[in-house]
Amino acid sequence: MKILKHAYLTSFIILLSAAFIILLPGENRADDAQSLTTDFLTSGSWGPENLLGMKIKFTRDGKFESDINFGQAGTEAAGSYTIVKGKLNLSIEKSEPERSIAGLILKNGTLISEPGSPKYRTYILFKGKELEQLYFKNELKIWDYNSLVKEGEPLKINGRDAVAMGAKEGSTTAVLKMREAPSSTAKEIHYTYDDVEQTYTVKALPKDTSLIILARTKDTDKVGKYNNYWYYVEFERYFDYMRAWVYGEFVKIK
Repeated sequence: MKILKHAYLTSFIILLSAAFIILLPGENRADDAQSLTTDFLTSGSWGPENLLGMKIKFTRDGKFESDINFGQAGTEAAGSYTIVKGKLNLSIEKSEPERSIAGLILKNGTLISEPGSPKYRTYILFKGKELEQLYFKNELKIWDYNSLVKEGEPLKINGRDAVAMGAKEGSTTAVLKMREAPSSTAKEIHYTYDDVEQTYTVKALPKDTSLIILARTKDTDKVGKYNNYWYYVEFERYFDYMRAWVYGEFVKIK
């Protein structure tokens, strides 16, 4: 009889423990989920990832002001915004007279988090034919500068392990080749641009070229007599930006 009572008591304790575990609150991940709200828009700092795009400031009364860079030209625009079913609509109500885009409505901007980005994590994406009036093709990304990737965060760039640098400023200390991957044997990157009816080909970055250093390799690499990291960098390419890997021995970080 004592054995039976002991068995019942043991079973009761096990069941009580299981119930307690079930009733414990799970990990609160509510803060991880972002939603498009007035508070979220007004607390952010929004603009293009590089040069081209829309730098925008939201206010709590449903208004916005923006600077829009089309490339070789730009304009200021202002208007009102609404959030409908979690998506952002921008109604441009006034702009500079010489490039008037008043009356343009950008619809259904979607908030997107991009974990693999080496620069910023969060942006609002617009798509639609109306973007042609702003000289943007296919889509417009407006990034939250407050979502800057922090230095030291692990990344994967084209499948390769890397470490975020927090978008530091830097420059080249010598003429420096651009490569598709962090290796001295990787394919070189060349690019061309047109200026005054002449085409130029750039095969290497000149000395003192300004850089945004987005990431580095996890480990150093010996190249000739040097032992240094490879850096994944961003640099201006004639009214645009591009990215490449460069060897760190010839990069000065500010």
